[in-house]
Amino acid sequence: MIELIGIFAGLFVVLAFYTTDHVRLRQHAIVSNVLFIWYALYLKLWPIIVLHAVLLLLNWKRLSELRSIWERSDSSLHMSDKERAVFVQGLKSNAHSWAMYGCQRVD
Repeated sequence: MIELIGIFAGLFVVLAFYTTDHVRLRQHAIVSNVLFIWYALYLKLWPIIVLHAVLLLLNWKRLSELRSIWERSDSSLHMSDKERAVFVQGLKSNAHSWAMYGCQRVD
């Protein structure tokens, strides 16, 4: 059973790297951190516990920052319903979202 937890933890790391949406990336990373902590606690792997505990705190902090950006931008950005739907999916849909995230998406 513990090996299965380790495998799922690794799969969530891969999923986090595959994800293009910043919020989902942090959510997947948090799940992988929790699973790795659980796995390492069972096996008493203290360096892994410390590493993933620190990463868990960092991911939680970044996720809360992203959510606060979303809450502020939701009231300040003027987007059509279609643009808002694209923005919610994590795609950089217009100049406002590009400026907020500091990057561009080129299709």
